[in-house]
Amino acid sequence: MLLALMLACAEADPSPTLRFLAPTDETEVDAARPVAISLLVENFAVGDAGAKHSEDGESGVIELTIAPTTGETPSVSQLTTTTTTTELAVGAHVLTARLLYADGHALEPEVSDSIQVMARDADTAAR
Repeated sequence: MLLALMLACAEADPSPTLRFLAPTDETEVDAARPVAISLLVENFAVGDAGAKHSEDGESGVIELTIAPTTGETPSVSQLTTTTTTTELAVGAHVLTARLLYADGHALEPEVSDSIQVMARDADTAAR
């Protein structure tokens, strides 16, 4: 019985995962330059936004939220690739990425990752 349970678990499809590759958590960046964002997505195909909901759970988009810690309105965008660039104002920002089906519905359970980035002016940014 235990062997059958172990085999069933081994054959189950792996769950989707998502994590930031760059920048890394607690990184300081130059606010005067675009910041390269790179994400690693496994067991989920990132493709066209607005497509019909995929019941197989294997495809969709990445929702990227950039929230300044100053309380300003966060920016939200849908990515169809795992890389992008963005400009950040001086200050701390929380970047959150989460996987969505192509029609905008969130995966269940939610698949997301967050990091904090400090954007400094060109004179004080780490290089």
